[in-house]
Amino acid sequence: MIHIDMHTVLFSYVLSNVICAVVMTSLWLLNRRHSEGLGFWLADYILQLIAVVLLALRGTRLSSVSIMLASPLAVVGTFLLYLGLERYTGKKSSQRHNYILLIGFAVVHMYFAFGRPIFLVRNIDFSLALLAICSQCAWLMLRRVDSEFRPDARLVGGIFGAFSLFSLTRIIADLAVSPGADLLTSSPDDVLAVVFYQMLFVGLTFSLFLMVNRRLTAALEFDISERKRAEAALNWLASFPALNPIPIVEADGTGSVWYLNPAAERLFPDLRQTGLAHPWLAGYGSLEQDCRASRTHMSIRETCIGEVWYQQMVHYVPATQRLRIYGSDITERKRAEAEIQKLNEQLERRVAQRTVELEAANKELEAFTYSVSHDLRAPLRHVDGFSKLLVEEHSGELSPDAREYVATIRDSVLQMGILIDDLLNLAR
Repeated sequence: MIHIDMHTVLFSYVLSNVICAVVMTSLWLLNRRHSEGLGFWLADYILQLIAVVLLALRGTRLSSVSIMLASPLAVVGTFLLYLGLERYTGKKSSQRHNYILLIGFAVVHMYFAFGRPIFLVRNIDFSLALLAICSQCAWLMLRRVDSEFRPDARLVGGIFGAFSLFSLTRIIADLAVSPGADLLTSSPDDVLAVVFYQMLFVGLTFSLFLMVNRRLTAALEFDISERKRAEAALNWLASFPALNPIPIVEADGTGSVWYLNPAAERLFPDLRQTGLAHPWLAGYGSLEQDCRASRTHMSIRETCIGEVWYQQMVHYVPATQRLRIYGSDITERKRAEAEIQKLNEQLERRVAQRTVELEAANKELEAFTYSVSHDLRAPLRHVDGFSKLLVEEHSGELSPDAREYVATIRDSVLQMGILIDDLLNLAR
C-alpha cells in the first residue's frame, strides 16, 4: 500500500488560489472607492495564497517556515475577510474576543509545532479557529445584515456555513482517526479534504464577486429611481397653487390701467403711472393680438419683476375690449426648477459613471468566467490524470481500500467539474 501524493493536490490548489487572488484584485481596483472593506478581502486572498504556497513547500528546506506560518496566515486571512465583510455590510462590532482567539490559536500552534510537535493537535487547533471565524461570517451574512441586503448575501453566508460544517467534521474525524505524522504523509481522506476546501474557496470567490456586482446594480437602479422622484417633485412644484391673494390688473389697448385689485395695488403702486413701461405690461401689444386671435382668448406667460417671478394668465374680455391679467408668484418654483435641473445634471453624471463601472464589472466577470473555464480546469485535469496513472501503473501495489480512495478522488474531480459548470451558468 502506498500513500497518495499530496504535492499534486497542493499544486492545483496554488494555481486556483492565484486565479482567485487575481479576481479579487480586479474587484478591489474597480470598487474600492465606493465599497468599504474590499481591501481586507484582498489582504485575505493574498495571505491565503502565501499560506498555500508554503504548504506546497513542505518537504523542502523551508519546511520549518511552512509549519510555523502556513496555518496562522490562513487563520489571520480569514479573520481579515470577516473584518472586511463587517465594513462592507455596515455592521462593525467589537473584535476583542477574536483577538483573544487568535492569540490562543497562535500559542497552541507554536507549542505543538516546535515545543512538542504533534500534527494531530495542530490540525484540531487550526480547524477550531476556522470554525469560530467562519461561523461568525455565516451569522453575519445570514442574520446580522439588513433585511434588504440578505438576498444578495445569502450565497456568501451559505458557503461560510459549509466551511463551518467542514471544519467541525474535520475535528471529529481527526479525533476518531489520527492523521499521519505530517501533511505529506496524510491519509487519502486528508487529500480529499484539501480538494473539498479548494472547491469551497473557489465558490466563495464567485459568491463575493456576484454579491458586489448585484449591489452595484442595485445602486444604479436607486439612482434612476431617485431621478424619477426628482422629476415628480418638479411636476408637483409646477402645479402648486399660490397661497397668497394674486394680483389682478385690467388695461385697455393703449396701455391705460383701468383696474388694480388690492394685491396689485400693494405690489405695483407705480403701475398706473408707468403704464406700458412697467414690466407687468411688457409685450402688451403682442399679448392683445394673441388674445384676439385665440379662440379661448387666453394666453399664459412668465415675467420677472425685481427678483420675483410671476406667471401671468392674460385673458381678453371682448365685452370691454380690455386685457385682464392674473398673476401668481412662482419664484419658489423657478428656484426649484433650477435646483432640479442641477440635480438632474448631477444624477446624469452619476448614472453615466455607474453605468461605466457596471460595464467594467461585467467585463471582469466575463474575463473571470473565461479564466475559470480554461485555467481552473487545468488543476483538475492534473489530479484526474495522476490518479489515473496511479491506478494504471501501480494497480498491483494498491490495496482495495487505496483503489477505492483513488476512485473517490476521481469522482470528486468530476463533481468539481460539474460545480464549475454550474457556477459558470450562475455567473452568466
